[in-house]
Amino acid sequence: MLLLVWSIRLTVTASCPMSLQYFPMDRQACSIEIESYGYSMRDIKYVWLNGNKSVDVQGDVTLPQFKIMGHEQESAIAALTTGNYSRLICKIKFSRSLGFYLIQIYIPASLIVVISWVSFWLHRNATPARVSLGVTTVLTMTTLMSSTNAQLPKISYIKSIDVFLGTCFVMVFASLLEYATVGYLGKRIAMRKSRIEQLTKLADEHRKKCAAAAAAADAAVAEQSAAQAPPQLICATTGLPLDPALQLPCGIKNPVHHQGNRCIGGPPPKMVYGGCPQKMNSRILEAKQSGKMMNEASSMTLGGGGGPGNQPPPTPVPFGPKDPNRMLGVSPSDIDKYSRVVFPVCFICFNLMYWIVYMHISASSSPN
Repeated sequence: MLLLVWSIRLTVTASCPMSLQYFPMDRQACSIEIESYGYSMRDIKYVWLNGNKSVDVQGDVTLPQFKIMGHEQESAIAALTTGNYSRLICKIKFSRSLGFYLIQIYIPASLIVVISWVSFWLHRNATPARVSLGVTTVLTMTTLMSSTNAQLPKISYIKSIDVFLGTCFVMVFASLLEYATVGYLGKRIAMRKSRIEQLTKLADEHRKKCAAAAAAADAAVAEQSAAQAPPQLICATTGLPLDPALQLPCGIKNPVHHQGNRCIGGPPPKMVYGGCPQKMNSRILEAKQSGKMMNEASSMTLGGGGGPGNQPPPTPVPFGPKDPNRMLGVSPSDIDKYSRVVFPVCFICFNLMYWIVYMHISASSSPN
């Protein structure tokens, strides 16, 4: 058996297929294979001289994006149609460094999301400022996503960095939609308030016209009643009006002047008599009470208000909802207040879940 030992230094530029599903928290295993294609195992056989210690990696060797986790040596036989061939395999395990991606991708994307929240503290009427801020953050996130994917192979599956950047883009776009919702809600509330003011103005004008018409009708009824009412007879003792049904001197029911035994008709406004009998006083009191009740009923009817117990007329119900500055129970200012809390909480929860899940998967998965 002839043993040949060769020592040669080679500089090899090798390619390594990688699975980028968990990029940039992935672990890769790249293999370097040494094989003879001209001589089969009948002519030559390769073996590692020192076993697992045949390949040594110096400690000061570093890579800009990877950390060398270790290496393994294997011996294999390649079965081809022309025969069996000896093969030596060295697998080098890598772990990707996150420092570059944290500085260049993760932190800038997070800051862009935080900047988009500034619009929640701006006044809702500051349309140019809020729209410019929202559009700028959306375009910046789009540029960052494009530049990141331009440095990676064109693959069809979703990477972990795509999940993070996609969520950041959704958060930024949602902040822009939030202002669109605030603006739309404020516009609808302004239109509704304008419509309510118009209806209230029309109702006030109609109420004034009705009050004027009622006052004119009351005046006409009062004039007609005064023209048709007979002259009153007033008792000099009580000062109360006499009952027109009482028999007056001379056997007539109309007021007259008395001169001796003669009755001289005349329409004096009021007739005052010197005395009132007891029977007449009782009838006069009944007439006074009935007249008071009639006056109350007349005031209730002509005044257009009141009811049992002299209740005041009902207050007209205003148009529209109780709070005209709200729609569906929410005002534009409330949306901004809620967004100041909801957006940061959602983004923090997403970051916790993202880093915990992917770091656990990266630590438990074997290099592919």
